[in-house]
Amino acid sequence: KNLRWFEASPGSTLFHITKDAVTSDQFMPSSAEEELGRTDALNNMRNYDLIPVSVDKGMGGYRHTIPRKMTLELKYFQVTKGKKRLVEATLSFDELCTTQQPEYFGGSTNILDMMQERGIYPCDVDINGNIKSEGYDLEIQYYPLGWFDLLNRFEFGGSVYFVFFT
Repeated sequence: KNLRWFEASPGSTLFHITKDAVTSDQFMPSSAEEELGRTDALNNMRNYDLIPVSVDKGMGGYRHTIPRKMTLELKYFQVTKGKKRLVEATLSFDELCTTQQPEYFGGSTNILDMMQERGIYPCDVDINGNIKSEGYDLEIQYYPLGWFDLLNRFEFGGSVYFVFFT
């Protein structure tokens, strides 16, 4: 059975985003064949300069759970004073609750016990045993990487590495 995106295992890729900012003009159709947000300019970006948004290796999802808090961590390279380039993106799931109903509403004892061993308890339910809310909080953390981290991620031009390693 297919998992929902928030049940993705640690290290898996959810989607890709561009390293560099995209202008609003790139979203606008330039011909009758294009649609808003489905332009040739954007389509050409699929072949290069995309970075994966991966599920955090330590805080991934589990089947039968919903995260109540998510953190999108965006690490960037400050290329110039006015230009940033994304280098890495990670999404972590926190404050998980299980979608299994509590036992008194017919939830699976085996699944509830397994979840409890992981510190995951049933989501809040209404008087009919239905999940009260599927909502979550999203926190976005956006910060620069230092020179050494950028060097290790090969974000500089070839001349830097030529000088550095010869």
